[in-house]
Amino acid sequence: MKWRCCGPRDEPSPKLLEALERWPVLSELVGTPTVTVEQRRDPSGELVVLKRYRFPKLGRRLEAALRHTWLFAVPKVRAETRALARMRALGIPTVEPLGYGFTSDGWGFVVDSFLLTRWWPHPDLERLLREHGPPPTDAWHALGISLAVMHARGVRHGGLAPRNVLIGCDESGRWQARWLDPARARFRDRRLTAEEAERDLDALRTTLDAAPLQARAAFEEGYCSPSFWSSSASAGRISSASPTTP
Repeated sequence: MKWRCCGPRDEPSPKLLEALERWPVLSELVGTPTVTVEQRRDPSGELVVLKRYRFPKLGRRLEAALRHTWLFAVPKVRAETRALARMRALGIPTVEPLGYGFTSDGWGFVVDSFLLTRWWPHPDLERLLREHGPPPTDAWHALGISLAVMHARGVRHGGLAPRNVLIGCDESGRWQARWLDPARARFRDRRLTAEEAERDLDALRTTLDAAPLQARAAFEEGYCSPSFWSSSASAGRISSASPTTP
């Protein structure tokens, strides 16, 4: 089977296959029968993350073709990489994509694939909550700001689960949020409407509802929404106020 490897702008990059075959594995972050996420080191010493989707059996390939793609036999890693590159070009905080690779069988079904991103040394929100409890209000404020930027610039992520956002402090101690796994992202040439933003935020609703009151207030302040919860309860949707770019 022949691999197709490309950089973040879909430019051919055959040498990226070396990341999968030769770059040393430092730790495994996720390990399932079909998905692995590993921390690796490139030849220059930089840390990277290699996410791999493998479908050795035909049934899994059929499932992947339906769940992971927009068009038949287009791999999720390609959609993720394209979306991450486009979001970063719009100034939306995400992990940095370095490229992707995939190989298919004779029927066009993806058998193996990988996505490469630069390492950012902070946990996702789901893990942070599970292991340490709610982070400081500044972290929730940063989360709200990052979503305000995303929605103001016309991007609907499509998977705003706590596991899909990394949260941590930069060298100055300032909290930041970086998004990942936007394979289902949709792009508009305008800011999202209130209804579109509401649908995107639904994936975070349970997490936000369970957060302390001060955390929710900090998120709302960052997102620039007068009351995400009160308006949702009374009108079945978020406030009509649109997020603004910080």
